[in-house]
Formats: sequence, C-alpha cells, structure tokens
Amino acid sequence: CLFFGPSWYYLLAPFALLGQFNPLYSVISMVILVLLQMYLVYRYFNLESAAIIGFSGFWIMISRSAWNPYPMTLLSIIILILLLKQLKLKKIDNKLLAGLALTASFGFHFSSAFAIFYPIIIALVLLIFKFKPNFKNILVAVGSFTIPFIPQIIFELRNNFPQTKAISQYFSSGESDAFGLEKIKNVLNVTFGEFKIILFESPVESPKVLSQIILYLVLFFILSSIYFVFKDKNAGSVTAANNKQAKTDYLQIKNIFIISLIFIFVPVFGFIFLHFNVWDVYPLIPVVTRLLGSLVHKLPKLLSVAFILLYIVFSLSRLNYYLTAEKSVFLNDTVHYPVKEKIVDYIREDAGNRDFSVYTYMPDIYDFPYQYLFLTQGLKGQDLPLEFAYEPGVPTYVREKKDILNVIDSKYGERWRGTPKVIYYIVTDKSDSELLNNWWGRQSYEEITVEKEFGERIVVYTATPKKEILGK
Repeated sequence: CLFFGPSWYYLLAPFALLGQFNPLYSVISMVILVLLQMYLVYRYFNLESAAIIGFSGFWIMISRSAWNPYPMTLLSIIILILLLKQLKLKKIDNKLLAGLALTASFGFHFSSAFAIFYPIIIALVLLIFKFKPNFKNILVAVGSFTIPFIPQIIFELRNNFPQTKAISQYFSSGESDAFGLEKIKNVLNVTFGEFKIILFESPVESPKVLSQIILYLVLFFILSSIYFVFKDKNAGSVTAANNKQAKTDYLQIKNIFIISLIFIFVPVFGFIFLHFNVWDVYPLIPVVTRLLGSLVHKLPKLLSVAFILLYIVFSLSRLNYYLTAEKSVFLNDTVHYPVKEKIVDYIREDAGNRDFSVYTYMPDIYDFPYQYLFLTQGLKGQDLPLEFAYEPGVPTYVREKKDILNVIDSKYGERWRGTPKVIYYIVTDKSDSELLNNWWGRQSYEEITVEKEFGERIVVYTATPKKEILGK
C-alpha cells in the first residue's frame, strides 16, 4: 500500500474547508483543474484541443467523480508543453529540464503507479531527438526531481521505511494479475476503450444507425485532417519561402505524433507487467486529446467548427440524458452519496435527544462512507453517535478516526461516552448470506422495533439495547 504524497492533501484542503468537509466539494476542485487545463491547452496549442477537453465524455466524467481531485492529467499537459518547447531548441535548456523533473516528481504525490513512467518518457524523448545532457543538466534534473520527494524521505526516515518496504515486497512477491495473454488483452482493451471516449462517442442511447453515421463523420474529420497535414508539408517543401508557417506546423504535428507514441507506448508496455487499473490510463488522455486537436486544427475553418459543434451536441445529449434518466438513479441508488445522507438524517431525526449508536453492514467494503459522514458532521459541531462502526468494539479501520475525534473533542468539548438508548443497524444487503448472518451474531440488542427501507437494498433497523445495559 503506497500513500499519497502531501501535495494531494494540500490540494484537497481548501475545498474541504470551503465546503465544511462536504466530500462533494472535491468535485468542484476537479472542475477548476479541468478549466485550467482548457486554458493551458488553448494558450499553448489550439482551440480545438481545448474544446475537446471542455465537451468530451471523458473530461466530463472525471469532473464529477467524488474521488477527485485527480491532477495527473494536468501534469501530463505540462510535460507535453515543456517537451515541445525543448524540441524547438538546439540544446537542453536547464529551466525547461528543471520544470520537467519537478512535474514528473510531483506525479508521485498523486499516482505512483503512473508517475514511474514520466522520467522514462522524458528521457526517451530527449534521447530520440538527439539531446545530449551534460553533467550540469544531470545535476539540475536530479536536484529538481528530488525536491518534491523531501516530505516522503523525511516520512520514511521517521517511520522505518514503510513505503520502501511496500515497494520491495511488491516487486519481490509479484501480483495476482501477472504477465500473460489475458493481462495483455485487458490492458489493451481498457486503454483503447478509454481512448475511444475521446475519439468517438455517440449520444447516449442513440440508435445504431446514428452511431454508425457519427463514427463515419469522425473518421471523415480525422482522415481529412491527415490529408491537410500532408498537403501543408508538400506545399512547404515546394515553396518554403511562402509556406514557412505550413512547414513549421507540419514539423510540430510530427513532433507531437512522435511524443504521443512514446507517451502511450511506455506506460501501456509497462502495465502489461505491473499492477493495472482503469484510472492508470487517465494521465494518457491529454496526449490523445492533444493529438486529435492538432489534427483537427489543420482542417479548413468550416470543418474545424463543425467538429467542435459535434462535440457540443454530444455534451448536450449527455446532459439531457442525465437530467431525464440518470439523476433519479444518483439520488436513489444505494451506491451513491445522497441515499447515505438521507439515512443519516433519518437516524438523527428518529433518535431525537436520545444517545444512540450506529453499526453498518456493507458486503463489499467496510462502512467508510458512513464513517466519514459522521466525522464530517462532528467537525461541524453536530453530536456524534456513542459508537459508529462496523460492529460493536471493532478495531478502527479508518486510520484518521482517532485523530479527528480528538480534534472534535478539543473544539467542542468532550463527547458523552455512556450507554445508548437506541441502536441503529444499517444493512446494505437483503440476501441471506453466511457473512451477514455472522455479522448479526456479533450484535447485541434486546429487540428490533422498526424496519425502514431505503431503495431496493438498504434497510435501517431500529433496536432497543439489552435491558442489563440500560440498567447500568
């Protein structure tokens, strides 16, 4: 298990404070990051790439995910910008090299699984384009790369190298989805499946015929772009004096294409041998976005505008589908946040002034959502349950829980730690299973008095404590 670096928490902190610890405010942080990426791509590249970021399904998806912020896509864009600036020079620029090393190093604060490829990608690009670093360049790169690692180095020294041991154990013991044909197929399918969302995504629930028409339209735009790219190349070679800009544009697209191949090939090849999840692909998306935007930018203005309008239509279609179909699912599905918030509100209202405890059964994972919901409310000054856990007396599995409770106590005074007058059991599973039966067997109550259903899967049971406990 590798920890996030401190930069990730510094990025989270302002939005946690702004939203009074409401986890939904982390989504706002990602929206701001996407807007920043749109600005950078527009400023250093073109409008078409910025439009893709603003309206494609992938960028909308990561803007609304509650595990945000996820700044790896921003880091990839910065690395692309710095690499292309470097390629315009005849020798390595130490300022650009320092920026590349710093950006690559900060990647380890947000996603070590992908960040390990950043230094390899940068080194390969410089090597392929025949940049020869001298001793001073190497010192600048190593020094800049080390600076963001200082907090992790201090942490390792103070805590007997837990992260170093975790990395060593991972590479020595291997992993469950090791190298093989199935692993190769999985990596390629997932990777290019995510790329497809950028290159082509028809409106939600569109007829098959419409999807095929849109696919052909997108292919037409891409093939037309390639045609105009090579047309500019030939024009530039014949009348270079009059078409200098066309030739420059062709060389830039050629460089972008080469960098994109390196940027994509290195991680995809690496993930065939290493642990892999779908979010490990996300830092590659800006590369595909930039490549597609560069091609479309070479189209005649009318076709370029038509392409952008097509993306806007997709986006509006997706918004319409959300408002008419998905919104009710998000509000009522037991997987999502709103239902959990309703349950906690119901428990508080039902408990009134009575001291209460809450125990939560979730078959797939411990009750982290409810734990953090109660802790968030406690930080706002609301009374907390006497105990809120997976089951009575269970060792805490939220590492920060004790520290957060101490903060709450110091801010609002010591919490009452007596005996509950009422107990609530939140059960996210109605099926009869050995796991659930064993969980019930570890609970302690007199009788169930109320059963309240939330959706199709969650039941909240209200119980009275055992009489001997009440009598204490």
